[in-house]
Amino acid sequence: MNTNRPTLFAKLSVALQRIFLFPVLSVFVSTIGIFVPSAFAERSVTATWESLLDGNTNQARVAKVTDAGGTLHIVTRVERSLLDTYQYRTISSAGVVSATTDILVNWSSLNYPALLLKSDGSLSILFSGLRTTVTADPYSSGRLYRLTSDTTRSVWTLDSVIYPSSNSVYVQNVAGSVYGSEQEIAVHPGGATDSSWPRAYNVSTSVASDADAQSCCSYSANSVISQTTGEFFAGWYSNTSNLHGYYFQALFPAKGALLYAPGSANSDRSASLSPSGAVPLVAHRNQLYTAYCNGYVPCTGVRVWQLGSASGFVDVARSAKAKNISLTSDGSRLWSTWTVNSKLYAARTNAAGSRFGETLAVSLPAGATTVYRTQSEAARGHLDFFINSDGSGATNTKYARIGVPIEMRISPSRIRRLGGFVRAVVTDGDSPLPGVRITGGSAAAVTSASGIARIRIRAGRAAVRLVATKTGYTGARASVSRTR
Repeated sequence: MNTNRPTLFAKLSVALQRIFLFPVLSVFVSTIGIFVPSAFAERSVTATWESLLDGNTNQARVAKVTDAGGTLHIVTRVERSLLDTYQYRTISSAGVVSATTDILVNWSSLNYPALLLKSDGSLSILFSGLRTTVTADPYSSGRLYRLTSDTTRSVWTLDSVIYPSSNSVYVQNVAGSVYGSEQEIAVHPGGATDSSWPRAYNVSTSVASDADAQSCCSYSANSVISQTTGEFFAGWYSNTSNLHGYYFQALFPAKGALLYAPGSANSDRSASLSPSGAVPLVAHRNQLYTAYCNGYVPCTGVRVWQLGSASGFVDVARSAKAKNISLTSDGSRLWSTWTVNSKLYAARTNAAGSRFGETLAVSLPAGATTVYRTQSEAARGHLDFFINSDGSGATNTKYARIGVPIEMRISPSRIRRLGGFVRAVVTDGDSPLPGVRITGGSAAAVTSASGIARIRIRAGRAAVRLVATKTGYTGARASVSRTR
C-alpha cells in the first residue's frame, strides 16, 4: 500500500471497496512525540480460535509471560464445584498449546495473579485468596501469598510465608514485576488510608510503597519496569470523586510524580469509563505507554499515550466507543487491540512508531456474539490474542495467533484486456518482505530479497484479484482491473 499517495483510496473502484477495503485514518506517536496521519484499509482476518476452557467455566483472564526461547507461559483461574483452581500451560513458539497442569487446587476463592519469570527459568506467582473460611487457616487471611516452580516448571511449592503487606489483597487482582536483581514486587489493594488504593510490596525486602492521592476507590492495577531508569511503575484506574481516570506513578526505588492520562476521564474528572481488565501498561523502545478510550459517553476512540508527555499521545481514528482495549510491544512495534459493538480489532505500528498499519477486523470464535475482555502478547513478533467471550456454551477464554500483516502495493492497478505485467512491492510495514507468494487467476510469482515481484496477467475481461501469502503472516489482497 502506497502511503505516499493520499488519493489512493479515492481511486479504488466501488467493487473493490465492497469486497475488502474500508478507509481508516490512523496516527501514532513516534519516538520523539511527532504524529503523522496515515490512511489505511480495514482488512478482515479469519482467526483460528482454541478454547482454554479445559472443561471448566469462568476463565476470564490469563496471567502470562514469555521466556527468551519464545515459550509463552500462562496461568488461568478456573472454577470447579464452586472452588477455585490455578492451571498452568504453555504455548510454544510454533503456537502449540500444551495440556494443563493443576498447580493450586480447591481454594474457596482465588484472585487473578501476577506471573513472574526468574532468570533461572523458574516461575513465581504472586496472588491472594481464601483457602478456606476457617480462621485458624493461615491462608484465610486475605494477604499476599507466593507460589513458585522449579526450573522445569513441573514442581510447584506454596510458600509458608504469609506476607504481611495487607489483609485486603484478596479483594482485587494482583499485578507484579521482577525488579532490579531478581526482586519480586506485587501491586495490590492495601493503601494506608484507603484499602482499595494501590500498594507496591517488595516480597524480597518486605518494603511497601503506597501510591499517592488515596481515596476510595481504585481498581485494575498493573505494573511495568522502565527500560531506561529501572524504576518500578504502577498504573491503575480510579473512580474517586473528581479524581476519575487512569493514573501512573513510579513506586520503587523512590516515589515519582503522580501522572494522569489525558482524556481518560471527562474534563473535570468527575466521570470516566472503567477498563475491562488491568490498565494497559507496557515498556516500548525506552518509553512507557498506555492505551484507553479517550473521553466519556461516548468516548471518541482509542488513545495511546506516552507516560509523562504533554503531547505524546494519539487518537486512533474510527475507533469511537472502543472497549476492552489492550496494548503490547514486540520490541520494535506496538500492537493495540479493542472491540467496538463486540467486533474485534487489532492494529500494529510501523518501526518508527509514526503510524499504525491496516486495522485488522478479526473474526470471532464460532457461536460468539459478545466479547468481554481482550489481552494480547507480542513478545514473539506475531500477536498472541486472548479473548473472554460467550459461545461454546460458556463464558471462557479463547486463544488465537495473528500474523504480522503483509502490505502489498501494485502498479499499475489497471491493465488492458490484452494482458500485461504488474509490479508488486511487498513489505511488513517498513522492510521488504522476500519469499511472499503472490497468486491470482493463472498468475503466480514470489517476491525477491527486495520484496518485489513481477506478475504476468493474461488476456481477459475480468478483473484479477492478487493474493499475497507467507507462512506466519497475515495475507494481503489487491485487485487489477481491466481497460479496453
